[in-house]
This record gives sequence, structure tokens and C-alpha cells, in this order.
Amino acid sequence: MLYDVMDIKNTWFKREPDEKKIYSESLLYYRIKQILNDAGFDVIKKNPQKDGHLTSASYIIRDRKHKFLLYDEYHQVRSLTEPFNAFKKVCLRYHD
Repeated sequence: MLYDVMDIKNTWFKREPDEKKIYSESLLYYRIKQILNDAGFDVIKKNPQKDGHLTSASYIIRDRKHKFLLYDEYHQVRSLTEPFNAFKKVCLRYHD
């Protein structure tokens, strides 16, 4: 997976040509969480309703110490896997 994790506020991910398609948003968020943890961040993937956030997003990625969270701001009109599988950049919205 191509990605840029130079600054957590401007992180993007893109599918590599030889990488398999991801059909589940849960799996995509899990993969993004792995990449961020490998880059030195301490993040977890959560269901926002179970975490106390009032949003209709399916999943969020947040810092364990609640310093920031990342989510798809267009979750109501698309599945995050669609642009990812079309080799487009996937950017998650940062909120602190």
C-alpha cells in the first residue's frame, strides 16, 4: 500500500497496482491502523458509537490517549473501499 504518513493531519493511502482489492471497510481501516502503528503512532480502530462519538461513520481510527481521530468525512455517500480499489488516494479527515 502506498502511503504518506509524514504528518498525521495530511495522511493519505493509495492501493498499489499489485495489491488485492479490499471489499470490506473494516479490513481497510484495519490495514490503515497497521500502517499508522508501524509509522510510530499508537492508534486503534473503533466503532464510533461504541466509543461515545455521535457520528454515523462506520469506523474511526483514534489515538489511544484520545489526542486525535481520523475518519472518512464522506462516509454517508460512499464506501471508502470504492476510491481505494480504483487506485485513487484515500484521505481521512483529522480531528483533535
